[in-house]
Amino acid sequence: MANLIVEFEQIREKVRDFPALSGCYIMKDRCGAVLYVGKAKNLKARVASYFRECDHSPKTKALLGRVCDIDFIITANETEALIVENRLIKEYSPKYNISLKDDRTYPYVVADMSEKFPTLSLVRVPPKNLANKKIWGPFVVGSGIRELLQTVLTVFKIRDCSNIKYKRAKVPCLKYQMESCFAPCCLTVNRRDYLKKLNMATAILEGDGQSSLVVLRKEMDKRARLEEFEKAAHIRDEIEVIENFLATINTQHVESLDGKIRDVDFIFIYQEEDDPFNSDLIISHVRAGKFLGNICYYYKHLAIESEVVGGENLSFIFNHYARLGEHLPSTILLSEHATVDTKILEQAINEKLRSEVEVSVVSEELYPLLKMAKQQAVENKKMRKNRFNYLDLAAKELQQLLKLKTEVNFIECFDIAIFQGSSPVAAKVAFRDGVPDKSSYRHYKLKQRPEGNNDFEMMREAFEKRLRSGDLPDIFLIDGGSGQVNICLEEIDKKGINIPIVGIAKGREKFKYDRLIVKGMGPYQLDGRSPMFRLLTQIRDEAHRFSRVLHHKLELGRVLPDR
Repeated sequence: MANLIVEFEQIREKVRDFPALSGCYIMKDRCGAVLYVGKAKNLKARVASYFRECDHSPKTKALLGRVCDIDFIITANETEALIVENRLIKEYSPKYNISLKDDRTYPYVVADMSEKFPTLSLVRVPPKNLANKKIWGPFVVGSGIRELLQTVLTVFKIRDCSNIKYKRAKVPCLKYQMESCFAPCCLTVNRRDYLKKLNMATAILEGDGQSSLVVLRKEMDKRARLEEFEKAAHIRDEIEVIENFLATINTQHVESLDGKIRDVDFIFIYQEEDDPFNSDLIISHVRAGKFLGNICYYYKHLAIESEVVGGENLSFIFNHYARLGEHLPSTILLSEHATVDTKILEQAINEKLRSEVEVSVVSEELYPLLKMAKQQAVENKKMRKNRFNYLDLAAKELQQLLKLKTEVNFIECFDIAIFQGSSPVAAKVAFRDGVPDKSSYRHYKLKQRPEGNNDFEMMREAFEKRLRSGDLPDIFLIDGGSGQVNICLEEIDKKGINIPIVGIAKGREKFKYDRLIVKGMGPYQLDGRSPMFRLLTQIRDEAHRFSRVLHHKLELGRVLPDR
């Protein structure tokens, strides 16, 4: 504790010498890992505010409890600071910065026209390099674009194989036998005829597929006359898919927009007065005059000062558009409650992304989409509160059971997958605040042992590998019994680490539900109705699923090496 106080005072002394200039500050832990990156108009004043006696949020208190050093980078102005902050966050992925996670992305269809026989691919993030590429979309939620794409590839006999498979093919595949591909990989195909079919397919993606439908209806009638009723029925179903898609994308126009505005994003930030730390940010997308739907973000502020909240909102929105790259709207309209400096945001987006985006604040009364976004935010918050109530109860149950002084927010779970001694694999999954953190998921390939299945030593090997890296969780959850738990306890004792390790084992005989294995306690039977049971079994089941992903892949390669 004395060392922490000394380090804290040393940081305060260092901050007193910070310049009163705009720039970015970088907070680091004892090992030099970056914990948080922020920006400021006045570095000295902003960073010093962390070390004043005030009511910080729990997250800020946790951050300050780990900070052992702070560096800074001077920039010419706030706009440049915003750009530098974005670059540093991408580079270091700091634990305490806002994590950009949305609940929806919109699909695009891409064709690489530099290929002799192009195919159509569905992507969530369009390529930034647009040379020789054509892009259609983004497509509205519920448009059935995935089903449509598979239909048009089959109908117009466009290849759908990967480039690797296409180049390696020596004989036509089954799709050629089913008359749903020209098989340009192996057969001599006229490129002009192929591209003609491709253009018919892409006309449908552009909402103009009537000529393609005429061709399909003629083919359906022909098959019916030849009494090939099964093929005629199949074509009829394909026509229905195309008609449904065209009906969807041609009826999503937004009537309330200025006729000159075709591509626009509406951004609404919702924050309740009794919950100053949490914000909902809703982005409503309109492209080519069509409403595509909302992307919904939820995030927590690090502090409660209004200027900091406004800065966090600014960084959050800029990071969102930095991810989009070249695929930006012409106009961004923010609700009047956004507390964002629109000039800095507009300048940063246009400088960083070499675009011409106009950013302004408008009243929600002017645009119905802003009213819809507010309603979406309110409903999202209601649903989240219900979920967080259950997660909060689960965390408190676990905290009381293990007699911990701090809250349980970060849990990692380990599972071993093996079959008769072959292809042993360990998996680690991570949950933060009850939500999977898939960026922290890891697979570990393990040694194949002569004695076959040895879960204990395999768990030791996997756990030892995990402890080499930092950012340790609040609790380790082990899919196994007392043997696996004791092995892991031995490993953390060697490292001098004090983190609770809990085993979770399937219920059997007198244990109706799963039971927990905790050091110093007998088997603790979980109550199947409790929030803790729901949370821990969800985490365990996810680890089980994830471990099988690599295990099955390795087994397939072992059993069918030529596949």
